[in-house]
Amino acid sequence: MALGGQLVADIFGLTLTNYNGAELKSPLATAINQGAINSVALYFTNSTNFTIVDVAGAFVSAAAVLGQLLLIFTGTYFFFIIWFLMGSDIIATFVVGAMTIPYALLLGNMILVKIRGV
Repeated sequence: MALGGQLVADIFGLTLTNYNGAELKSPLATAINQGAINSVALYFTNSTNFTIVDVAGAFVSAAAVLGQLLLIFTGTYFFFIIWFLMGSDIIATFVVGAMTIPYALLLGNMILVKIRGV
């Protein structure tokens, strides 16, 4: 529900905030920017003198997107949203951590069972 709310808010240009007023921005919405992707693609296809820093920046951006997609696909991004909306303080960290650890253990157990074919 919270992830869907964030995606709908991003589509309609709304901003979700927690009670402290901090904004929740989707890292995917900022990383996957159509104009930025087009400009980088044009730069790499039309230029012959790009440096290793340019290539490393492209790989770092791709790794950030991959990390966010991994969080979304495993279901752990939901816990980040809960932590953020609770205020991102030490108490919220303990509460969300107490929910995330059993979830991660059960998720790992399920993955191992699926791999073994039991």
